[in-house]
Amino acid sequence: MGADAANIALFDDCLAARLDPQTRAYWQKKIGPRRRIEMFARGLYNHGPLGRFIGLLHVVARLHGKKLGGLLDAKTSREQRIAFDTLVAPLFESAAVKLISKSPLSLYALGIPPAQYDALVSSGNGDAVHVLRERVERLACDFPMRDNYFA
Repeated sequence: MGADAANIALFDDCLAARLDPQTRAYWQKKIGPRRRIEMFARGLYNHGPLGRFIGLLHVVARLHGKKLGGLLDAKTSREQRIAFDTLVAPLFESAAVKLISKSPLSLYALGIPPAQYDALVSSGNGDAVHVLRERVERLACDFPMRDNYFA
């Protein structure tokens, strides 16, 4: 699991001694007050570019009075559609999301290289927001939440 305090003990007790010195030093290195391995106790996925971007989107949502966690509460595809339409879709009209989507650098931070950004924009007739909205809609509405890895 990416967020479990027991991961630290597993690392210390079972894994650390089996790693080569360079790898062990990497994970044991202090980053601020904590060791790097402690990311596995606090939610590893929150620390990468995508996790930080999703965190930013949650902030944008809260600034617009929306709580994206409501999407995860959906039990049926109809509830997912309603949650998307009321919680997520309006965010694509916000100035912040439009600004972020216009910048290849912003999306590069998500792992979308410039050439892929250009292809993305081209597929949406120059409108990256439209393409991003369409893809997020697919992720949010086309699969049951309990089976949705991205949720």
